[in-house]
Amino acid sequence: MNRPPELFRLAGDKLTRLTAFNQEQYAGLDLGHVPEELWVDAKDGAKVQSWILKPPGLEPGKKAPLVVLIHGGPQGSWADLWGMRWNPSVWAARGWVVLMPNVRGSVGYGAKFTDQISKDWGGLAYDDLLRSVDAVEKLSFVQAGNACAAGASFGGYLTDWLNGHTDRFKCLVTHSGVFDLRSMYGGSEELWFPEFEFGGTYWDNPESYAKWSPSSYVKEFKTPTLVTHGELDFRVPFEHAAEHLEVRRLAGLDRSDLLALSEGVRGVDRHGGQRLGRGHLQLEAGHGQDVQEAGRRRRARVEVGGQGHGHATLDERPRRRELVMHQEPGRGRQERGHDRVVRLGGTGEGIDSGR
Repeated sequence: MNRPPELFRLAGDKLTRLTAFNQEQYAGLDLGHVPEELWVDAKDGAKVQSWILKPPGLEPGKKAPLVVLIHGGPQGSWADLWGMRWNPSVWAARGWVVLMPNVRGSVGYGAKFTDQISKDWGGLAYDDLLRSVDAVEKLSFVQAGNACAAGASFGGYLTDWLNGHTDRFKCLVTHSGVFDLRSMYGGSEELWFPEFEFGGTYWDNPESYAKWSPSSYVKEFKTPTLVTHGELDFRVPFEHAAEHLEVRRLAGLDRSDLLALSEGVRGVDRHGGQRLGRGHLQLEAGHGQDVQEAGRRRRARVEVGGQGHGHATLDERPRRRELVMHQEPGRGRQERGHDRVVRLGGTGEGIDSGR
């Protein structure tokens, strides 16, 4: 989890390292601690496992803020693996204690544990997560009451669900998150999945879709949120991010940001991963307001169909290619326009930056 993979040969009890591809690249980096395990009892008696990664250089007796990373799937899991899109070591290096809970629906803990997520997306999984947060906040090196949460795909769904059901988090990041289940049914290329997870079509089982859709609880959203999405995502289409932002503004809620990437993030390339990581790391440790006011930026106008709508900001650093859209609460319909259809190419086509 805190080291890139290398090849080894196991012969009997002897383990021999065969490669050192990353040795020079990572020689000067402190990649932190070995991940630790945390187990909690669920409300139905099940055991819920999590990984904890401490920030490098955390001095004894010191405390650090908490970020909860929520995996996708929901039939997935956090394992002791190195990854690019959601790299716990990158978050830990910014000073976070990283909690990675394997909540209900995760694989590797028995078929029943996995299957219990179906038709119950915001139920036991939500409770499992909060119990895991309760437990980790009791540890001596964690700042209790100073936590953020971030998730992708189903993890983005559960992040949105948190927004509608608790205000205990200082900030949230929802990436490629399922915001509205009816939209998911009509837009996803995974045609069978919503019917399997929610007991049929939304016209045959509207109660299930309404009950488990984060959009049903948007009036309860209170937490500043960074919404990120890939415009070429066909599993959870980009419209979920646009709808999330639009509905928040129409409801007069706090401003949130949308970072739109010009690729599909199911197989994000290394450049997309870097852009996504920079967007997430606008969250300085312990400061949820940085979701809304991250870094030194300059204004730019977004031109859609010949008309400017809203505003955007571009990072001052060279070769920065993503767009961060700001939605303001309480603005009139004439001003809202159609920010959602802005297309971002690798060189920022379609953006008038005022240069």
